[in-house]
Amino acid sequence: MTDVLPPHVLAEMITGKPPRRDTFEGWQHYRTTRGQFAAAPKLTFAQWRALTPHRRSLYDLHRTAMHVNLPLQETPMSLKVSRLVNRRMRNNALKQKPATRAGVMVTGWGYQGKTETVCEVAAGFEDAWLDMHNHLKRGMLTAGGMPEYLMRRTGGVVGLLERLIEDGAQEAMDSGKELLDEGLLDEIVISLDDPGRDPGAGEVPPVPGATRQPRKKTAGTARQKGGRSSRNTVFDDRGPRSAARG
Repeated sequence: MTDVLPPHVLAEMITGKPPRRDTFEGWQHYRTTRGQFAAAPKLTFAQWRALTPHRRSLYDLHRTAMHVNLPLQETPMSLKVSRLVNRRMRNNALKQKPATRAGVMVTGWGYQGKTETVCEVAAGFEDAWLDMHNHLKRGMLTAGGMPEYLMRRTGGVVGLLERLIEDGAQEAMDSGKELLDEGLLDEIVISLDDPGRDPGAGEVPPVPGATRQPRKKTAGTARQKGGRSSRNTVFDDRGPRSAARG
């Protein structure tokens, strides 16, 4: 039979100590290994008798280990607690303002599964959070030719990069694609139209590859050589002499 746990796995279960979940190393061990225990296969009495004495002993040991490592079943109490704890952790992780983070105190009689329920929710949340960050870092902005693409699109200007990524992320969500790639970003037009900023004064950086639209001429806007608009001089202080002339 090949379904019985390997001897070294059973030996580790017997001689190893349960991880201390109140330490970082113990918590990470719990988080990454929980749910990996495989139940012993169901054998008929004839199949069990057909095993060698050594394999029969391993199988019985596997069954005993299975009995003492039964998974926690979901109950109405654990379901409500799981939803609340997961909601609190998600909201607190996303909260950016310097406010008090709301917590949860789970109370009840002993042996009700409170600790296991909370630990399972916390481990599941950490799995999802880390997976999201790894996905964003690995498959979107640093892999392949994406860094060179972003440089071509933004010229290395941080403000342009932020605008491109912000609009691209929203498009990925709205379209259901859920992935930032060059094809999706090609559809994003970086627009910095802001009537309060003057490109001629260096207030608006040039957008690589974009056709810059000429700004409409407004009152108080003079024209420089070459057809470029100078900055607005309406509110310039021209000094006492200019004031006297006016």
